[in-house]
Amino acid sequence: MASSAASHVIEMLAQVGADARVRRPFDFYLYFPSERAAAAAGRELADSGFRCRICPGASGEWLCLAAARLVPDDAALETVFHLMETMAEDFGGAFDGWDTPVIVH
Repeated sequence: MASSAASHVIEMLAQVGADARVRRPFDFYLYFPSERAAAAAGRELADSGFRCRICPGASGEWLCLAAARLVPDDAALETVFHLMETMAEDFGGAFDGWDTPVIVH
């Protein structure tokens, strides 16, 4: 997912006129079967500089919402997507995507 996903993010930001050279907030969504697994992933992500919030998901799973501000270049996004996929796999969950607010000037 990482390389093509990173390029896709940059393309999407460019299409809506957002400057991909500017540091911006991103939220990453990881779902786990238990609160314990979500919290463990959140602790590891927090050690890597993410702000994490753990809360119940809509379908009985647990959400680890990891937030960070970053410049969305290929290298940074590839690294973050790989980290999210690894955390999800290591703790028995799933990485379910990302979002970022888009403010066009």
